[in-house]
Amino acid sequence: MKFTLLFLLLFTKNCSSQEAEKKQETDKINNEILIEFRKPIEGFDVKINWSLKDSISDFNSIIGPAIVELERLTDKKVFKINIENFTVEDSITGLNIYERYKEKSIPNVLQLETHPNIYFKDINFDNKNELIINHAIYDLEITKSYTNHKIFEFVNDELVEIDYFPTQALDWSGEIDYKKQEVIAREYSGCCSYDAFYFKYDINSKEKFVFYKSETHNVDPTNGNEEIIVEEKGKKKVTIFKKGK
Repeated sequence: MKFTLLFLLLFTKNCSSQEAEKKQETDKINNEILIEFRKPIEGFDVKINWSLKDSISDFNSIIGPAIVELERLTDKKVFKINIENFTVEDSITGLNIYERYKEKSIPNVLQLETHPNIYFKDINFDNKNELIINHAIYDLEITKSYTNHKIFEFVNDELVEIDYFPTQALDWSGEIDYKKQEVIAREYSGCCSYDAFYFKYDINSKEKFVFYKSETHNVDPTNGNEEIIVEEKGKKKVTIFKKGK
């Protein structure tokens, strides 16, 4: 009888230990993901080793540290970038990752055609595309994240981060004017008001993008009439009225 009880006790303990190990392994799998791309991006094979850390319910997104690895097709040289809070927002892919994270069913490997958070774009009018990676700025106090942009250019065959570009110009409301060689960053406050900030590119300036003008737009939602207050460096403040259609 004692032998039987001892055997059952050891068997139960062994099963519990195996279940605990299995759960740990499952948790590990559910929090690590390798994102691969089926096609090269601008001459690079790209993959992302992403550790999923926190979920942001307000944005249906996940954030966590990631290593972005780019392998150049011409010579197989590898470039690696550490991103503290990588995220995927405002996309079907991002929503899918968020839902599967909540269900603890994240796959080990996720293959994608494209990725909205990694792309190349000429932002300094030199006819060369810079690398842009979107990342999250996470506010712990209000548990919200805001998407920002890291920009890198190739200098002496190394990726160097650019810190002089007004990154708000890369948001949905921003604009890059290649003809005028200037960028516009916009900040909205409600449905009918926004501020626009204009930056002119100057290769000889330390700032590179020099702020020179702001516009405050106020639209009357009842009739569409618009008041625009223009403040430009070296000029008097001007108020323009436009009649709604």
